[in-house]
Amino acid sequence: MRARLAIRWEATAPELNDGGVVRLYRARHPLLIERVRERKLKEVVPLTIEIVPPVRSVVISGPNAGGKTVALKTVGILSLMAGAGFFIPAASGSMVPHFATIWADIGDAQSLEGDLSTFTGHVARLRNMTEEDARPKLLLVDEIGSSTDPAIGAALAQATLFEWTLQGAVSLVTTHHGALKAFAHSTEGLVNGSMAFDEESLVPTYHFRAGLPGSSYALEIAQRVGFPERVLARSRSYLDKGALGLEELVSELSHKIEEYERLRKESDLKLTQYEALSKLYQERTDELKKIKAQARKQALEEAEKLVEESRGEIERLVQQIKEQQAEKAAVQSAREKLRELRAKVETEKVRTAKDLKEPIPERKPLAKLEPGVRVAVDGVEGEGVITSLQRGGKRIEVEMNGMRLWFDASRLYRPQSDVKPKSAQIKVNVRLSDERITGELDLRGKLGDEAIPIIDRYLAVAAEQRYPSVKIIHGKGTGALRVKVREFLQRHPLVKGIYDGGANQDDFGSTVVELY
Repeated sequence: MRARLAIRWEATAPELNDGGVVRLYRARHPLLIERVRERKLKEVVPLTIEIVPPVRSVVISGPNAGGKTVALKTVGILSLMAGAGFFIPAASGSMVPHFATIWADIGDAQSLEGDLSTFTGHVARLRNMTEEDARPKLLLVDEIGSSTDPAIGAALAQATLFEWTLQGAVSLVTTHHGALKAFAHSTEGLVNGSMAFDEESLVPTYHFRAGLPGSSYALEIAQRVGFPERVLARSRSYLDKGALGLEELVSELSHKIEEYERLRKESDLKLTQYEALSKLYQERTDELKKIKAQARKQALEEAEKLVEESRGEIERLVQQIKEQQAEKAAVQSAREKLRELRAKVETEKVRTAKDLKEPIPERKPLAKLEPGVRVAVDGVEGEGVITSLQRGGKRIEVEMNGMRLWFDASRLYRPQSDVKPKSAQIKVNVRLSDERITGELDLRGKLGDEAIPIIDRYLAVAAEQRYPSVKIIHGKGTGALRVKVREFLQRHPLVKGIYDGGANQDDFGSTVVELY
């Protein structure tokens, strides 16, 4: 059964540790996976979360229905599965501790028979968690310190989290208390986390953001569902300036984080394309050198053939002249022309040999590195012009042959010749789209390490040619190639998402890759 579930959920073997380290990469709740398979859910947004000592506790905030509780349940169920010897639906490299006990306070603990109110039941659970002696322990609490006076509930939550941190317990809690967010920010061993929210559409994205507290967006959500504007305006007037300022600060930070992530993804994509273009340009340059040398060699062979034919013809003429008793001067003149022709061929031979050997030119250092300076680059044919500098001049952007590429400053040197007029320059514009590909890449029969560079190059070309998605066929077999391919795809900057091939996403022998 465990093996069947591992295949069904695309699970991997987690690494168990005794250091209190929780690392879950692209983790998914098994029940949500099943809902997707039953077509009751479009997709599962994976959860990536890390808790590494000295951090012990994560305080998760954000809007209602934003995925906070699902995050707690995902960490809890995957920790239980790992402890029971199951593979877990998470990416390779995920790890969880050997938890001796796992506690969860999720949902309403009200009991009429036990004479417990919601808050009383909640506090009773917190007491049991605090008094538990087993180590290490995992504690999951939804809406800690709720169902009572907010100030008192937040104070109780702060003290409880501090105690758990001293005990060395790993804990994840959700909250809407602003005071608890501030406490997590300023207390060693605690960190904030939040579930992202799209402020334009006013819908949650279910993506976890580490290190950043989230806003509840209560008034915005109320406005979205049609709450009377006059009531909302009065609500804003009742909010104290401190609470309103904190919400605005969190919102502003969220915008900056989202903008940073967008710019980072664009930068990663451009870097990948630049590297692919640079590699392809170098290949094309080497190919042109070989073609040029081959053309010279062919011309030389034709010249030699012509000389031999000419020599034979001249010898025949000489023999004819002798037989006809022609003047010695005519014979000498014919032989002189033959020697001149052979000398020209020998000169061309030497020139061709030099082209084939490609001698290394003398490297002269540059007097200065600044935009506008003309340079040559080690390993790249032609010359270019510096356009910008990074890292204090250690990384240089150079425009050459119609492209802008980044190089280490150590690879640049002074050009061998003066700038040629534009009419004498040869520009080679290289585009990835020159390479013809289809929407499918068949890797069957290849080893994992052999397949990775093929996939990397294929994705770069596909992205350049604006393919929205492509299919990679790896076959079923032992599943080793499939695992290797998926591990690489999950961390590739050009990949937006992956899923099984087939009309019903049930073909384990292929993977569909969505591209940015």
